Amino acid sequence: MTTDNTRKNIMLTQPRFVLAVPDLKVSVPFYRDQLGMDVEFEEGGWCFLSRDNFSLITTAEMVWPSATPFTASSLNSVV
Repeated sequence: MTTDNTRKNIMLTQPRFVLAVPDLKVSVPFYRDQLGMDVEFEEGGWCFLSRDNFSLITTAEMVWPSATPFTASSLNSVV
């Protein structure tokens, strides 16, 4: 368990997120071309992208079958 004093001394500087997507062949060009992210590494159903201090790890849903894939229609339910 952390204390308030410990939390003050820790700074999160490079957040990384994992996102299950239905199709890497469609998703990677979107993040690269539309959002300006750099492809750092891609192999075996995984793709590591970054821009500034933000990192995104995408995976095909078949690689991570228990994940709910993110789709554009998912945004409509949130907004």
